[in-house]
Amino acid sequence: MRSLWMTRLSTSLEEELEMKKSVETSGRRVKDLSKTLDDKQDQLEKFTKNAKEHADTSKVEIDNLKAAKGELRTEKNTREN
Repeated sequence: MRSLWMTRLSTSLEEELEMKKSVETSGRRVKDLSKTLDDKQDQLEKFTKNAKEHADTSKVEIDNLKAAKGELRTEKNTREN
């Protein structure tokens, strides 16, 4: 404990202030990065949701077009007969 206090007391004021400033700066940076991370995760979730909806819509449209193509083919065969 005595060694700890000696180290503490032998630290210069400028060095201590610099360390405190560094800790505060790091804390602010962590908060900013956390906010940025949350924003990016929200954007990713929105993009993923939109991509899934688009894929589902495209699949339904493709299925409808295949069905229409099949109906046209059967109508053509019926007319030919």
